Amino acid sequence: MTDTLEEIGLGIVGCGTIGRIRAKFAREYPGVKWLGLCDINDQLGKKLAEDTKADFYTNDYSDLIKRPEVNAVMIITDENKHTEPTLMSVEQGHKLFIEKPLATEARESEQILRAITDTGLDACVGYTQRFRRRFLTVKERIQTGQIGDVHTVTT
Repeated sequence: MTDTLEEIGLGIVGCGTIGRIRAKFAREYPGVKWLGLCDINDQLGKKLAEDTKADFYTNDYSDLIKRPEVNAVMIITDENKHTEPTLMSVEQGHKLFIEKPLATEARESEQILRAITDTGLDACVGYTQRFRRRFLTVKERIQTGQIGDVHTVTT
């Protein structure tokens, strides 16, 4: 029996700095066959949609999350706006990547965690460590040539 990889129809909610980074990587990843974006700031969202040649753009997350092409969602909104799009994504049965934190209120975090756990969905919370001192130190030493030519990095 051979394993088949599911084609990814990715919805990204939030087109700010981190959303831009993740959308560009997603567009380059061969498994992502469809890319949809959402942001409440139309100027920001439409620019990213143009830059990534997104298949769909909206400023209403429910329009994106409910699209038939979507089977995975990244929640990359402002921290205090994670709950509603995350719960809607769970309701739709989508795989999830939620930029940290899960939510800003403990009750909302518990509600999201319970929804994910009860449905058994594939979900993870992303934590980018680029601002931690040890990573900044290594970055500085790479940029100043103190480390030499770097070919591979594992953290």
